[in-house]
Amino acid sequence: VRGPVSASYATSAGNLGLHYVRVGDYEKAEKYLFECLAVYDSLKLTHTENYASTLGSLGALYSNLGLFSKSEYYKKKALEVERAAVGDSHPNYAIDLGNMGSFYMDLGAYGKSETLIKQAMDIMIKSLSRTNNFYQTLLNNLGVLYTKMRQYEKADSVLQAVVELRKTTLGEKNLTTALSVMNWGALFPKTGNYRKAVTIIGEAYKMFKEGNGTNTNAFATTAQNYGQAYEGLNLFDSAALKYEEGLAVRKQLYGDNNNSYATMLQGLARANAQSGKQRVAEEQLVRSSSIVINSLAGVFSFLSEQEKQSYLDQNINTNINNLFILYRIYKKDPSFAAIKTTIETQLFFKGLILDNTRSLISQLSRSRDTGISRRYAEWKGLRKELAKQYALPIARRSPELSFMEQRSEDVEKELTRMSDVFKAGREVNPVSIKDVFNSLQQDEAAIEFVRFPIQSGGSDSTMY
Repeated sequence: VRGPVSASYATSAGNLGLHYVRVGDYEKAEKYLFECLAVYDSLKLTHTENYASTLGSLGALYSNLGLFSKSEYYKKKALEVERAAVGDSHPNYAIDLGNMGSFYMDLGAYGKSETLIKQAMDIMIKSLSRTNNFYQTLLNNLGVLYTKMRQYEKADSVLQAVVELRKTTLGEKNLTTALSVMNWGALFPKTGNYRKAVTIIGEAYKMFKEGNGTNTNAFATTAQNYGQAYEGLNLFDSAALKYEEGLAVRKQLYGDNNNSYATMLQGLARANAQSGKQRVAEEQLVRSSSIVINSLAGVFSFLSEQEKQSYLDQNINTNINNLFILYRIYKKDPSFAAIKTTIETQLFFKGLILDNTRSLISQLSRSRDTGISRRYAEWKGLRKELAKQYALPIARRSPELSFMEQRSEDVEKELTRMSDVFKAGREVNPVSIKDVFNSLQQDEAAIEFVRFPIQSGGSDSTMY
């Protein structure tokens, strides 16, 4: 048996640390990863790919904790070691460059992301070829980046190139090819070209059907994009059929309390509202809003400020959809439940935007009670990992999920008992219609100014 100052021990410690990153036990993960680095340091093995890999795991750990400056530091250090170990023309270095590009894309640092992804692509072309799967993945990420940057002409060219490459290398019946076709088609509603969107997304839809891929989230997303394209052409019954098909898949994969299920339900509500099915649309509006609000309230208090804004950006369409649906039915005597839900959703999102829990994070992170600060870091990491797990299909969730749930609950109880600051910070108390009403004096009224697109799918028309 080799002792704790051997390369094999370091490898075991690194693997154990990575395991704890994956199950969300970040305190243990950090301990073992630093132990791994210390052994490599003592053995003067700081120039190896294994050392770079451990640094990368630390970067992932801190990214999951929302500590992006720390995450960036370790990711960049891992990149430097990888480059020194294998050279700047090696495919492994290119993969790390591409991952760093994706990291910056998620942070909204699009210029840095574009530079790194292009560098990675250049290396892949020289060392392998355009037909290599890693190169095609990088090219796809570049197309996604251009879409986020609203450089739609560039995105069109890149995503079309991905489709052509994958049709050549993987074949036209491959599900990865179908996904690439769908990604390309989903670009066109953003430019208002709904007919082209229907044609291309329809091709992807057929490929999933013929390839027995209809039980996947990729197929559900294809159905969702298909529905949005039909909405743009005012074919609301056709749109509803696609949303219903996608909704059934999402329910099977994730259950009916998941955000991705709610997003599909919002699309169905929008299509039904525009085809005259008012009461059904109202019920779907209320249900989907409830799912999103409960989900947001459950995760918001432990997110960093940057993550909060990102999370709001991803979920703000709930608010926009509700306003749009109410606009479509307001002349038809909308139900009190639909009006109440729309207003309270508007108030909820405004309340979250105005909410600032930096003092909570600061006080707990800097607490002189190391027990509180350690438990808070562990709880925060667990909650983030649970949020990621709940976003996965049920069949792909970690076998450690029940352990994580129980551990999160136990640590939360300990923190609530130990810290009044934590207890107060966990309470999300959105303003309600009743709160607004009670604050008004006699002969006073509250007026809310809103704006939203009149059509879905990227229309330039806006209602104020």
